[in-house]
Amino acid sequence: MQAEFWGTVADWAQAVSSTVVLFLILLQMKQVNKQMVQNEDSDRFTRSWEFVKFYREQLKDIDRQVAPRFGAFDPLTAGKDSDDFRLFVASFYKPRIDLFVLLNQLIQHQQVDERLLYGYLECDFNKFIEIGVLYEGAQEFKAHIGAKINLLLTLWGSHIKSSNLLYGAPLSKT
Repeated sequence: MQAEFWGTVADWAQAVSSTVVLFLILLQMKQVNKQMVQNEDSDRFTRSWEFVKFYREQLKDIDRQVAPRFGAFDPLTAGKDSDDFRLFVASFYKPRIDLFVLLNQLIQHQQVDERLLYGYLECDFNKFIEIGVLYEGAQEFKAHIGAKINLLLTLWGSHIKSSNLLYGAPLSKT
């Protein structure tokens, strides 16, 4: 009887120790998972900043041409035949096409944080959409450029002031 008792106690002790070990392994796995997520978020944040630096560096020389007129330029009132509009198409819109296509791919592969980037690129993206839609027309813009930046348009489209222009709602020119 005593042998059975001690055998049962030994089985119980082994079960408790196995449960404790499994619990500690579970806690360790949760901690490792949390660290991996934090590292991934940190990497995404770093890549986002690297993209902003790359974006600014690529456009540094080009933006000097439009910088004096940037604040005063309104694509909706400038007219497609104006010198300012042609300057902004050549020096603002066209150089940004490839950069926004690249950004769309980075977001698609979850390499950057689109919310952080939107905060820094909101003004540029608005002007890019406005100039592109006025230059190419809404349907052509959506077919040619919109297809390449579809994720950006989905994520940022409802937040940009030019969404009405892009998606066909009438805009007042006052």
